[in-house]
Amino acid sequence: MQDSLRLALLQERCNMLEQDLVKVTVERDTIKNLFDQLVNMIKLPTRDPNLVLNGNLPVSPLSSAEEKRPTRETHPSVQFWTKTDYDDWLDSPEAAGSNRGLYAYLEDENGDVPKSETLGKIRKALRAGWRELGQRGMAPDTWGKASTSVVQFMRLQMEKDFPLFKLADNGWKLEYICTKTYSAWRKRHLDGKGNLKRTTRDTTKEEGFDDDEDLEDHKPCSKKRKGPTDNTKSSNEKLKG
Repeated sequence: MQDSLRLALLQERCNMLEQDLVKVTVERDTIKNLFDQLVNMIKLPTRDPNLVLNGNLPVSPLSSAEEKRPTRETHPSVQFWTKTDYDDWLDSPEAAGSNRGLYAYLEDENGDVPKSETLGKIRKALRAGWRELGQRGMAPDTWGKASTSVVQFMRLQMEKDFPLFKLADNGWKLEYICTKTYSAWRKRHLDGKGNLKRTTRDTTKEEGFDDDEDLEDHKPCSKKRKGPTDNTKSSNEKLKG
């Protein structure tokens, strides 16, 4: 009698374990399908063996991407490979009469500041990336507090769409523009807990009237002088992201 009862209990336990296994398998397949959809949406390579899921964000290790990155030798026309290069230039007589504008540190392969249209696209892409972080509840309080996964996510996206961000050692140009403009965007679009505000959730377009706030702390400056002034249309024109 007791043996029969034990056998029945064991059989019931096995059935429960089988049900749990089916449930876990379904959850795994669901997560995998969602991940594949996300990969397709952001156009990442679907069969990249180096692709890992880190902190709920699809991140590809930068080590492999760094192997064939541009260098001073391959792109001699680029001036500002480091933040020190840019700071030194700000303190030079050349900067005093320059018309490179607020985004002087951004350069294409010829060392020229990107046109206004490109700068506008960059701003839109940055905001789209930050909005993605807000939707995932991963938006940092300040860009200086961004996790490695968040930084890599933004860098992967921006360098893919705008290769000019590769023209910098250790990605300092992207880090710089994010540091200067993220806080103003966060204040307008995220609540105190880092979640998207309802008005932001309800619209797919970023407002253009917050450009002045985004740029408020983005003016080039140095200890000796205020740096280059904005004299050209391509750099001074308000960018609507």
